[in-house]
Amino acid sequence: MHGIVVSADTGRHTVTLSGGGRLTYGALLAATGSTPRVFPLVPAASERILQLHTIDDAVRLCDQLGEEERKRTITVIGAGFVGAETASFLADRGARVHLVSRPAVPMSFALGRQIAQRVAELHHAHVDTRFGQEVLSIEEGPASVVTTLSGGRALESDLVIVALGTTADSAWLTGDTRGIAVDPHLRAVRYQHLYAAGSISVHSTGRGHRYRIDHWDDALTQGIHAAKALLHDFGSAPTLAPTNP
Repeated sequence: MHGIVVSADTGRHTVTLSGGGRLTYGALLAATGSTPRVFPLVPAASERILQLHTIDDAVRLCDQLGEEERKRTITVIGAGFVGAETASFLADRGARVHLVSRPAVPMSFALGRQIAQRVAELHHAHVDTRFGQEVLSIEEGPASVVTTLSGGRALESDLVIVALGTTADSAWLTGDTRGIAVDPHLRAVRYQHLYAAGSISVHSTGRGHRYRIDHWDDALTQGIHAAKALLHDFGSAPTLAPTNP
């Protein structure tokens, strides 16, 4: 039986496939990753307003830039890891870059206030930062794109790159995109015989802080550890060593 899993019943331990078939599982390892955070102001198809999350997005962006980065004015919306690195790269290549972020100090949640403040200072020195402002509209004209911010400024650019992070691809399993809470061995906290690895999994610190790790290297290592935990629980692997994701 073949098909894409479209939903799961964790009580009955079944998954439903796109073709209508249903499978019963003894254990389920969820590793469906994440999806780009939806930004309603981005049109469905545009040559100058590009979302950046997947390798296909990156190839499309490179095709748009060609060898002309240094002649371009580019607005990057989102100053997380992807947006910040993209802005820095393009600025180093000679482009004029506007970096827009709703938080006044981007990445303070991930890096802590002190480090995030230092990163923000580095951005201030190299790109046109518009931190602490929301995007009110994005309008594509014949020759440029105009991004209007809550501070009243309108940024005109050749390209707009949207990099607003991700949500967990867990709606098919739980009905929402908050991910799967797991223990240190990647066993689901709320569901029996369910394991989660990669950016779909949600971890907790000793103080109750919840977080996801949206990185390919971590997804690879978590997949291995989740498989070992599953095999251990079903009597096919030795005792697990303590670990922290």
